[in-house]
Amino acid sequence: MSRSDPLYDESPDRIYGIGKRTLLRIGLAVLTVALVAFWFRVPLAGVWGLLWPPGELSGRWFTLLMTVLLSFLVPVAIVVRLADILYDRYVAPADDS
Repeated sequence: MSRSDPLYDESPDRIYGIGKRTLLRIGLAVLTVALVAFWFRVPLAGVWGLLWPPGELSGRWFTLLMTVLLSFLVPVAIVVRLADILYDRYVAPADDS
């Protein structure tokens, strides 16, 4: 890469051009999804037979799929917000204004 490339950034706050905060958010979101899936593995296993393979696409199937997928959203949103708060408090450089 040349230095004229706008995506090239040698900043210590970036890893492969991605900010540390973004990497923290992605990592914790993936970890949270894995933990929620492990915690609710028995109910998810019971629903899995209804979800896959989708025989006939219907409103009922789509509603069940969205309910399962959106049930992961709340824990991920909470963890990402907590990660932002902790990042701002302990990792982010303080402004000396």
